[in-house]
Amino acid sequence: MTGVKPGEQLAATLNSQPLVITGIPKADDRGSVTFRVNVPADFALGTHTLVIVRDDGRTFASIPVQVVAPGALAATGADLPWGLGIGALLMVAAGAALTIGQRRTRVN
Repeated sequence: MTGVKPGEQLAATLNSQPLVITGIPKADDRGSVTFRVNVPADFALGTHTLVIVRDDGRTFASIPVQVVAPGALAATGADLPWGLGIGALLMVAAGAALTIGQRRTRVN
C-alpha cells in the first residue's frame, strides 16, 4: 500500500467472520507498507471485505476479497465482454485492411 504517512502503523481485519491480520509492519520512509494475509483453511468461502485502518482509527481502504476452496483459483480482474473483444478485433482488422489498401493505391 502507498500513500501512508512514514512510520504509520496500519491495522487490518478480514470481515465477515472477523480475522485480525497480525504482523503488519510500520510504513517505510516513502509511506509504503507491504503485508500478506494468510487465510485459514476453515475460513468461510465467498466474498469478504479487508478493512485497513489508519493509526488514528480512520478507514484507509476497504477491499473486497474472494475466498475460494483450497486448490481453486480466484478470478481476478474484470471479465471482458465478448462483444467488446470481437469489436476490438474487427477494428484492428479494418485498420490493417485500410493500411494495405493505401499501400496498393500508392504503388499503382
